[in-house]
Amino acid sequence: AFPRQLRRPGFDLIARKDPRAGDRNPRDDDRYLFLEALVSARDAVIVLWNGRGIRDNGELPPAVPVGELLDACARSFEVPGGDFDGLRKALIQVHPLQAFSPEAFRPDRSLVRSFSSRSFHGAAALQADKGPLWTFFDDEVLPPPDEWIVRVDDLASFFEHPARFLATRRLGIRLDDRGKEIEDREPVETNALEDWAVGDEMLQSMIGGDSVEIARKRIRLEGRLPLGTPAKVILDELEGEASALVERVRALELGAPRRVAVQGAFGRWPVRLEGSLDGIFEGGQLALTYSKTKAKRVLAAWVRHLVACATIPGFGGTTHVVGRFSSMAGFGEKVRLHGVPGDEGTLEDRAKARLLDLLDLYVLGWCQPLLLMPDSTWQYASSFRGAKDPEKADDQGREAARKAFLRNSRQGYPNEEGDVYWAWVLGGVMPWNAGVELDFPGMADPLRPEALAFRVWDPVLQALGASPEGEVTP
Repeated sequence: AFPRQLRRPGFDLIARKDPRAGDRNPRDDDRYLFLEALVSARDAVIVLWNGRGIRDNGELPPAVPVGELLDACARSFEVPGGDFDGLRKALIQVHPLQAFSPEAFRPDRSLVRSFSSRSFHGAAALQADKGPLWTFFDDEVLPPPDEWIVRVDDLASFFEHPARFLATRRLGIRLDDRGKEIEDREPVETNALEDWAVGDEMLQSMIGGDSVEIARKRIRLEGRLPLGTPAKVILDELEGEASALVERVRALELGAPRRVAVQGAFGRWPVRLEGSLDGIFEGGQLALTYSKTKAKRVLAAWVRHLVACATIPGFGGTTHVVGRFSSMAGFGEKVRLHGVPGDEGTLEDRAKARLLDLLDLYVLGWCQPLLLMPDSTWQYASSFRGAKDPEKADDQGREAARKAFLRNSRQGYPNEEGDVYWAWVLGGVMPWNAGVELDFPGMADPLRPEALAFRVWDPVLQALGASPEGEVTP
């Protein structure tokens, strides 16, 4: 096999020092062995190599000695009407990677033929009409329960990821539960998710008034970080980011905290909203997270903001979302939601009306897929409303939504297209193409992604641009 994988021992002085004239060269030895094999042949020479990649079927070049042999053969012989490249290509015979490849059963492929009946049936199945694309939701919508209680945290979790909520809570299906693997060796590096878990733990320790040094020691003893100096470097970096978040919270001067219960406050049959709100202070509500301020975090904070406005007497109507900066989402390190848009009724009345509308969507999402992808719907609504040319607003919004739907995170998190739950629901359909057919049970124009984007994000956009006095800035 060429080239050979040569591993020199540590005591090899030829490899450790500068090479000198006369030293053996493994590369030259390989070429000489290859030449010996050629001149020793009597009838034919067959050279095999992996010409296609096993992942993407891309073309792979042969080893250098094989390439030189092909060039020498192409220059040494002539074929009428053939050039150098044509003759070189004629010397190569490409075989299919799998035995059931349709290429092995074509009548015009005399050199690459298969006579396996089992492989033939596999090749025929590949060429047969596959019919319509299979989808999980191909029947009627699921029936709603007779009556159920919705907790505030569940409502916020639903709007963070409606497809995952439907699969896990209603159907009991987990597509991303691979189980916790037990590592058989000490970690040498951490990924983004592990960094987030450690950073969030340190942030909660700081907010709770616990000792950071005790938290650092506990994390190191748990074996979640590399040993020695690398662990100290990681902890110093994560502690710095957590400390910066705490400083932003202190700069808000929210006052003393308090816990508020939301029990039997209101609802619309068959739904009743209950639960409690954390992060309520004298100066407003706080949603603190070590995560980046992405669309789903803002949407969850909007749900809790409406609950606070609708149920807490004397609530000032301001919610602060504090997290790390996200350049892709378009949100800053601090996001402020103020008031509830509208001119009729009090703040409490407007909040209840908006919250009841979200509860209606919750009921729909409990019974059928709700195509409310947080990142792409946010990009569509914000780009549409911010377009200077109204005639191009829809195209501009769809383009921004497509980019958000297809975009990969720098940390390796899956985008909405790569998310297993959205892939399970959509079945390969791009929901942001204009005029795309969305064949889902219960689907109607008010439930298309663009309509849901306006329905959910328009009031959020106005609350993001509202002044503390309640006036919406242009």
